[in-house]
Amino acid sequence: MRPPVGLPKLSKRSRILLILAAVLLLVLVSGSRLLNTYIDWLWFGEVGYRSVFGTLLLTRIALFVSAGVVVGGLVALNLAIAYRTRPIFVPVTGPDDPVSRYRSFVVTRLKLFGIGVPVLIGLIAAVAAQGDWRLVQLFLNGTSFGVTDPEFGKDIGFYAFQLPFYRWLLSWAFVAVAVSFFAALVAHYLFGGIRLGGRGTRGQLAVPARVQLAVLAGIFVLLKAAAYFFDRYALLYSGRNDRFTGASYTDLHAVLPAKLILLIIAIFCAVAFFAGAFLRNLQLPAISAVLLLLSSLLVGAAFPAILEQFSVKPNANEKEAASIERNIAATRQAFNITSENVTYERYEGKSDASPSEIRDEKVTIPNVRLLDPGVLSRTFTQLQQRRNFYGFPEKLDIDRYTVNGKTQDYIVAAREINTNGLAPNQRDWINRHLVYTHGNGFVAAPANTVNSALKDAGGEGGYPVFTVSELSGNKEHPINQGDIKVDQPRVYYGELVTDYAIVGGRDGQAPREYDTDATRYTYTGKGGVPVGDWFNRLIFAAHYGERNLLFSDAIGENSKIIFKRDPRDRVSAVAPWLTVDGDPYPAVVDGRMVWIVDGYTTLDNYPYAQRTALGEATTDTLTGVRKQPNKTISYIRNSVKAVVDAYDGTVNLYAVDEKDPVLKAWRGVFPGVVKPSSEISDSLRAHFRYPEDLFKVQRDLLARYHVSDPREFYSTVSFWDVPSDPTTDAQGQQAQPPYYVLAGNPTKSNQLEFQLTSALVSLRREFMSAYVSASSDPENYGKLRVLQLPSDTQTKGPQQVQTQFVSSSEVSRELNLWQQRQTKVVYGNLLTLPVAGGLLYVEPVYIERSQQNSSFPQVARVLVSFGGKVGYAETLAKALDQVFGKGAGSNVTEPDQGQQPPSETTPPPGDATPPPGDGQPNPELSKAVQDIANALEKIRKAQQSGDFAQLGQAYKELDEATKRFEQAKGSSGGGQPGQQNPPPGG
Repeated sequence: MRPPVGLPKLSKRSRILLILAAVLLLVLVSGSRLLNTYIDWLWFGEVGYRSVFGTLLLTRIALFVSAGVVVGGLVALNLAIAYRTRPIFVPVTGPDDPVSRYRSFVVTRLKLFGIGVPVLIGLIAAVAAQGDWRLVQLFLNGTSFGVTDPEFGKDIGFYAFQLPFYRWLLSWAFVAVAVSFFAALVAHYLFGGIRLGGRGTRGQLAVPARVQLAVLAGIFVLLKAAAYFFDRYALLYSGRNDRFTGASYTDLHAVLPAKLILLIIAIFCAVAFFAGAFLRNLQLPAISAVLLLLSSLLVGAAFPAILEQFSVKPNANEKEAASIERNIAATRQAFNITSENVTYERYEGKSDASPSEIRDEKVTIPNVRLLDPGVLSRTFTQLQQRRNFYGFPEKLDIDRYTVNGKTQDYIVAAREINTNGLAPNQRDWINRHLVYTHGNGFVAAPANTVNSALKDAGGEGGYPVFTVSELSGNKEHPINQGDIKVDQPRVYYGELVTDYAIVGGRDGQAPREYDTDATRYTYTGKGGVPVGDWFNRLIFAAHYGERNLLFSDAIGENSKIIFKRDPRDRVSAVAPWLTVDGDPYPAVVDGRMVWIVDGYTTLDNYPYAQRTALGEATTDTLTGVRKQPNKTISYIRNSVKAVVDAYDGTVNLYAVDEKDPVLKAWRGVFPGVVKPSSEISDSLRAHFRYPEDLFKVQRDLLARYHVSDPREFYSTVSFWDVPSDPTTDAQGQQAQPPYYVLAGNPTKSNQLEFQLTSALVSLRREFMSAYVSASSDPENYGKLRVLQLPSDTQTKGPQQVQTQFVSSSEVSRELNLWQQRQTKVVYGNLLTLPVAGGLLYVEPVYIERSQQNSSFPQVARVLVSFGGKVGYAETLAKALDQVFGKGAGSNVTEPDQGQQPPSETTPPPGDATPPPGDGQPNPELSKAVQDIANALEKIRKAQQSGDFAQLGQAYKELDEATKRFEQAKGSSGGGQPGQQNPPPGG
């Protein structure tokens, strides 16, 4: 017989080249990870949360090492046993025996395979396991909920913190044993312990191979028995029944006993495998394996299916009643919609009201919001952008402020830096990262006010009445303070900025950051990572792939790099265990501009609580906010409010629900990271809003879980629906978003509350069923109120009211006339307000020029509906008079006819003649405004063309026109309250 032909050997040079290639590949793979880790370490040091970074890193390393050692070690152990127990003599079946060739190859490289294979498998396991750090840390720091499940009597903390860890350990044990079994099987086959039959020969299984493989199989079956034990508890968040989450009748009376039976059978089967390891007859392990398989099919699958089909489904409303009752109680507890937090009240839903009743509504009616934050972003941009490199988010925000003793809601926005708006000739590296580094100013407008009625202003009305706090460029008075005073109006951290910024420089170096046209600035805040030394400069140059970071003379010993500037991203990095709300909002607190970000603690395994897809529950027609991932949750709390300083990026986390057991667990993982509620100042708490994403989840559940009777719940007859948005043409009939309003408490009409509100309609119908609101006021924060309308009446819902609006003869006629004049009609938010025992609907109508990139909306008309009557006028007061009778709108402040018009407008279709007498605009003022608009247009064109001579002349004309405007405004005694500068259009 010829000896087996060996595989060709590599030359020494080839081996060296392969080793060098492997080292290079390792550097490329790990180098980027090490670079990012070092940058993260620097960033966490900047924000003062390096303890979070350390905990994360140590936990990941511990899991990496543990999983790698356990899985890789077990594989190595079983390979060693297989090799040491191999047969001494292995017959060769023939000259072309393939096993003989591979055996020779492996035997000559035992260290490579004996060490390399376990190390490779261990690395794969380690990389996979280190991502489960949350699960392990919750197990180590879990606390009690003080609530037990109704089936096993175990504390909810067992399901939240312990059960997931035990099942995770089991899954890795399954992986380790299965991989070890496969490795041992291959090794025994390779070394002759297992020989296959063929050509008249019988296969053989050596005793050591039989013992090792049978023991591994027995261990695997024992692990399966443990899995059956823990599967019993997992039934409490089963999804067998599509109407509710939790153990159904079938789960409790068929699956649960089946798990116990299978557990016992698995233990007997494991004993059979262990016995078979030392017996020459393999029939006992084979029979036990078949028994386990058949019992799994018959007891674990067939029996529950038969019970479900022939007993439960024909009588489901009775059979599932107990499980549904448990589901209702658990869902209300898990999503914080219990009777302690939600108040249900009967509401009459009147269809008529007298003018005196409306006049008596001195809280809600005067504060009706006419400005829609989802529509006005382009209006803010055109009128308050100031420069092309500033910008506002696609969706603005709403907050309340007390100005001159009066509390009202404002549309608010930070004027942020937006380097994507730079002109082509401005987009070099220096401008993007060293010059245009920060925004300027806080812009607000009362939500219930416009500068003047559109018809009365000759096309210059329907715009917000801005109040702005911003840099002035004047050294004596560096800040133009509006009604909402800001001590530091520079915005380095915001939602729009995507570029990193390099601030600071060398000692004695002149300031280079753009502040105003007349001033430059050098950053003095705490934000940023130092890049004064060459090592950090080299690190960031490699990270961003930017050589200018190395060679720029502007970077000196005092320079810092500011990155990760989105407040939502900063909070997510500091608290990676939080689910962050999609809509951060700016607020001025004690003269400081900050971003407030809501953080949620969530679970996906609360027993019997309804499992909800977070992404689906929070999706509606609202644009300009980040969508939540569509992960499944069965528990949520808004436990943390995060505050990010807009100037220095400081992140502070405050506990607002210190009773939350999940928050307690995470505070155990990261001690000192979340500050106690007692450290929240009154001025900060006054700007907390009930978060939209949480409210959307709760209203979606309230539409079903207001029902307490399990049989009624099963029938779904009393369910509600979230109405689709009637003001948009979006495909798929997406849900109407909730709206923030400043309105009276329906039960205490004289008490003003900042609320988040939503209408609810009947199931698959458009008639109103309920109105839900959540208070944001500190004394009642988080309390939900549900006004239930009588079920025997039919009050029109949002879709029906919108249909009534657009089908009105006067409305449709004017809309058609606008469209004929190339004017686009935009419907604002349709607000539903409890007023005078009924429901008042208010909707602003905006118009803008069609097919114009520079056009922006202005309030043209106001639509009002109450009890089927429709009002349509230039002002809310007139629309109320049309619905309720003369004098009904007398407590609504009419727009000031003399306020400053903006620089660009859309002409109305009706009478555009200005009123006589005192309402006649000042000719000098009007000419100054027109000259400002012309100068701004010249600036825009000059920036686009890069003509610096024309740009300088345009700025000179703008300055002269502005001075004339101020003189004319002062002589006429007019002007827009809170407006510090004429509105630019560029």
